[in-house]
Amino acid sequence: MRYLAELRGPFGRESFVPTGGITTADLGDWLRAGAFAVALGSELAGRTAPAGSDEIEAMANRTRTALDLARTADSSGTADRSGAADGAGAGA
Repeated sequence: MRYLAELRGPFGRESFVPTGGITTADLGDWLRAGAFAVALGSELAGRTAPAGSDEIEAMANRTRTALDLARTADSSGTADRSGAADGAGAGA
């Protein structure tokens, strides 16, 4: 995460989306480090197809938890994720 935060300096107008190994436990840390978004992959969906409605509900619960954590990180002072260091937005 420190690496991402350091990349934001010279590449402040770029949007970074970390992938691979991201967990709900460190989701907020990645967002606060300046990630535009994160890819959770198997953290949310699992490594195999859901076998029934219980597993689908568990996947939905993991997704709700991740969204709540992202919102909490955002309301606690997350870096501007518009893609621009000056707040003008990506492509400006």
